[in-house]
Amino acid sequence: MPLFHKRNRKIRKRTVSQKTFVWQILRGVLRISLLVVFVVGVYYGTRLHAFTISTILVEGGETVSHDEIRAKAESVLEGTYLGIIPKRFSYFYPRTALNSAISDVSRVYNVLIVKENATTLKITFDEYVPYALWCVYQRDDIPCYFLSESGFAFAEAPPLRGGALIRYYTESGIDIKKGNVIDSQLLSNITWFITHVDTELNFRISTVIYRNNKDIEFSVNGGGMFLVASGKDMQHTYENLKTVLQSDVYKHLAPGNFKYVDVRFDNKVFVNEEMNAPSTEDTTVATGTPSTVSTKVSTTTSKLPE
Repeated sequence: MPLFHKRNRKIRKRTVSQKTFVWQILRGVLRISLLVVFVVGVYYGTRLHAFTISTILVEGGETVSHDEIRAKAESVLEGTYLGIIPKRFSYFYPRTALNSAISDVSRVYNVLIVKENATTLKITFDEYVPYALWCVYQRDDIPCYFLSESGFAFAEAPPLRGGALIRYYTESGIDIKKGNVIDSQLLSNITWFITHVDTELNFRISTVIYRNNKDIEFSVNGGGMFLVASGKDMQHTYENLKTVLQSDVYKHLAPGNFKYVDVRFDNKVFVNEEMNAPSTEDTTVATGTPSTVSTKVSTTTSKLPE
């Protein structure tokens, strides 16, 4: 009897073990089948026309080609994730990569991507418009950059001739990189000065040199310079310049018949009419009383009203 019971237990254990093994196989097959069904469903479901980005609308800019922007977007949307989900699938398209690729296009900024519907993307952007050229002083081997009205150097400029764009020169640094290179408020003040000098005094500024000591030299088209201190109020400085240039003594000044007009000081303006005189670095201003001045060149001083 004991031997019979032992054999009976072994047979039952084998039967249970076989059932468990079969059930595990069935569960494995079921899981694999479900996974296959899921993958196949995802593969074909994410390729349905109703969920595929097929239209890209582009708005914004002035000179940047919309076809170029659209081509960039189409390139980013090519391919799949893990060989299964297409990047054009409306609910998983690579928004960050798309924004980055379009932002890399020269002159483009402030990119906005909106999904109009499940099949349409709308891309809008702003464009940096060249306001001036930003260059390194006395370094013709270093390319200039296009400068926006906000003081942002946004793209390397090709060699340009002519005076369509004012050239701003900086003494600092030996290279130029994309980014903010001059304070926007200072640039706005300089722009205001240039505009009023042109429209009210009939002197057209061709270049601006931003010195390391913060002085600014405005070169007049045709010859001559206006020397300005950037730390001073630009409107007050302009009024001083205007007072002198419209006075009977100096109203004869015109592009080409003077070397410089120095308005860096509060209540005096220095005028040098010797075109072949030494540079302004050779001019020495005494540190005594406001009315005292000594020079090495033929320079006249005009004291402004208090």
